[in-house]
Amino acid sequence: EAVAEAVEAADALPEEAAEAVEAVVVEAADAAGVVTDRIFLDIKIQGVNSANKANEGRSSNLDAQAALEGRIVIGLFGEDAPETAAMFKAVAAGTLVVPCQEVIIEAAIAREALQKKQPIKQCKASEKKPVDLLDSSVWRIIKDKRVDFGRLKGKFLLRKAPESADANALTHDRPGMVSARKGGGQFEFSIAPAANSNLDKTNVVFGQVLEGGDILAKLNNTPVKQFAGGMGGGEDDATSTLAACYYGSKNSFCGANKPLQRVIVQRAGVL
Repeated sequence: EAVAEAVEAADALPEEAAEAVEAVVVEAADAAGVVTDRIFLDIKIQGVNSANKANEGRSSNLDAQAALEGRIVIGLFGEDAPETAAMFKAVAAGTLVVPCQEVIIEAAIAREALQKKQPIKQCKASEKKPVDLLDSSVWRIIKDKRVDFGRLKGKFLLRKAPESADANALTHDRPGMVSARKGGGQFEFSIAPAANSNLDKTNVVFGQVLEGGDILAKLNNTPVKQFAGGMGGGEDDATSTLAACYYGSKNSFCGANKPLQRVIVQRAGVL
């Protein structure tokens, strides 16, 4: 039934987007690995979702609303990537408690130092609260290559994600493969909108999109911030995590490939 609904939704998209939708809607039994758990992300795109549409006939039921906002369902490969899958399951459920990172503040001027201290204070004040994906953002999109999720904000910005020793033979050989940086230590994760062997070099696959291919196709086609000369345009570009890209930084290259529309996770959970 889920496949039929997604394919029907694809009919309303451009031909190339429809092909991507059909490619990433799969049954759990047909996934690249053994699906041990399923999590969901309800995506909100500023100016696109129902928050900016008439609310006529809208249900108060969250599951009913999810269909209007856009839900991505991810199957986790707990056998192939046990540590990474367990961490993202806990983050989606909002049950993972981790400490703040130790941050060394180096600043040229006092104002810059204050900007860097702000997220540290927020983190320490709420260190006992579990991390969740609420209001986390899709922070980078490189068309047909990767859609990067999990940029936390506010009190969760400086939480330290667990490290991971996960390694497996799974590759980004099809649309919808979900992966995280090898070695762990980050809450950010990537979904490949198409086969992308380049991600195999840096990321370990821990899941696959089972439902919501239309949402992934929409994100893949979302316009992004670009710069002259290709600065920040490479797939391996890590400008967002450079020391120069601290919280509140004015460096323009820190926003390379950032969606021009605000894209956030409005709700997340375990199915």
